[in-house]
Amino acid sequence: MATVDADDLWHPKKMERQLAVLANDSSLHVVCCYQRQFNHGKPDDGSGEVRSGLNRSGIAFRKEVYEQVGDMVDQPGQRGDVVDWLARMRLAGFGFHEIAEVLSYRRIIPGSLSWRREVGKDIGYLSVAHAAMQRNRALTKSRTKVDPVVKTESVAV
Repeated sequence: MATVDADDLWHPKKMERQLAVLANDSSLHVVCCYQRQFNHGKPDDGSGEVRSGLNRSGIAFRKEVYEQVGDMVDQPGQRGDVVDWLARMRLAGFGFHEIAEVLSYRRIIPGSLSWRREVGKDIGYLSVAHAAMQRNRALTKSRTKVDPVVKTESVAV
């Protein structure tokens, strides 16, 4: 298998594939690709874990998505911002597509924010879950019709 040098982790042709998918299907608003992980300090040898690239590095989206959804919001512990952002996109009804091809590579660096679970940093995910529950409650309330009070009689059973 061919190796990937650190300088080749991003190439315009990879983005061109995603933009072509967006251009060819107006029902799609967000396109991501698969990513292959490799360890920092070692070239990619093609054996790393392949995962969804539904993250900052592997996503392309239409301008109207950003205009409607807004910025990523930094969370406590610096984790969960992308999860929250993608949840807001889905709630807004934007169509997603994942290209089943490795177009992006993810360098795994020990000690980085995404290296492993840490209680102090993972609190951001709790913040994201709380925000999602609040959005869902607000959406449920907005979909519930408020009917005038109707008098009813109690019936003994």
